[in-house]
Amino acid sequence: MLETYLELAGTEIASNARTAVYANIGDGCVCDTIPEAVGDAPYTIPEVDPAPWFDPSDPRSARFAGLWIEQIEGLLDSPLERSVTERVGDGGTVSCARAGTKTLTVTGWLFAQDECGADYGMLWLRSALLGARCSGCNGDDLCLFACCPDPDSGEGEGEDSGVVEQLRTLTNAALISGPNILRRAPVGQGCVTGARPVYQVEFQLVTSPFFWRSPVPVLEASEWPEPTGDEDCNITWVDDPGCDPDAPDCLPGSNVPMPGCAPDPLCPPPPAPPRVPAATTNCVCLPLKVVRQCFDIPADLVPAWLDAALRITVRSGSSALRNLSIRVWENPLGKTADELDDCATLGVYYITYVPANSTLTIDGMRESSQMRCPGFAVSDAATQVYGPGAGPLEHITLSCGVTHTVCADVDTEYIAPDATLSVSIITREL
Repeated sequence: MLETYLELAGTEIASNARTAVYANIGDGCVCDTIPEAVGDAPYTIPEVDPAPWFDPSDPRSARFAGLWIEQIEGLLDSPLERSVTERVGDGGTVSCARAGTKTLTVTGWLFAQDECGADYGMLWLRSALLGARCSGCNGDDLCLFACCPDPDSGEGEGEDSGVVEQLRTLTNAALISGPNILRRAPVGQGCVTGARPVYQVEFQLVTSPFFWRSPVPVLEASEWPEPTGDEDCNITWVDDPGCDPDAPDCLPGSNVPMPGCAPDPLCPPPPAPPRVPAATTNCVCLPLKVVRQCFDIPADLVPAWLDAALRITVRSGSSALRNLSIRVWENPLGKTADELDDCATLGVYYITYVPANSTLTIDGMRESSQMRCPGFAVSDAATQVYGPGAGPLEHITLSCGVTHTVCADVDTEYIAPDATLSVSIITREL
């Protein structure tokens, strides 16, 4: 990972490329494509660029030259952990692997023309590391680059594909200690001209465990076909004595039992224990008639040895949208949507309601769902989005480098002609 650039909640915390210019540090010490990669003009002086810390009302801000990062400890440490419970006999039981949080320890130097400028820089750094004021306790996005970006390279589409390929995001980043001064540099140490290192500082951030790559769109603003009134019934009932309608092993919408081993007719199995009540809702409704749109996520967009999340955006259009279900299948054999088994999905999203002229976003990267309504109102959409069996939302991940198929079915009675669906895939790295 490139440890010379950090951005927290949209604010540049450190850029060695910027500080190198302000401190007259020679070429070859930094990644000199950073300014172009982040959309900046070539750096000159803090008050002209302007630097993220520059404040016209405080002359000290022009005497500060930024944070020069020396190292970031913990950036590449594995977050995976397991617990082991010893048995009474030999051996033990190993728990499932879980990814814990990352703790990053950042060490660097505050460059300034004098201690007055460095003091201002310390005040600014404390404030900037608090993140966005409106994010609450959930933390913010911490952005950095995997390698020195080359805006002119890249295999994707667009002029900035080389930058997008190198950008990484750590979510839920929050300051847990610091910044603290480790030591002061002797007077006169540093460059002959320009700013000099004044304070060596250290701070710690905690983040979610995964590095997220940039989203890759696979479907953009796709409209559903207009209802004709001749759609087939969406629910197929099967009269099968082996099916238990009170405890189906399938998703809502079908009462076909899942295949399994037949019991021994001469020695029937004991009765199953009572089921633990599941958290479900009565708001999920399976419509009798739907219009459907399906699309494939090509195998070359699905990571083979990593996994990826989905970001789904539903725009309701001119009228309210109701009773939308989105299903995802692994489809390595290239079957048509009609050939896929509803009982063999990777997962399903049930969306009960999207108000008119509103946008629902289901974000697997942040494991959240949000509704944006007219007037710039944003609210949690947990009461409009559900998972399998009308239970809590479970975000779907894709892997294995195979084609996946996605189908979105919406109630013919509650669909506007201008309603659209967009889907992006976001790869994550440990």
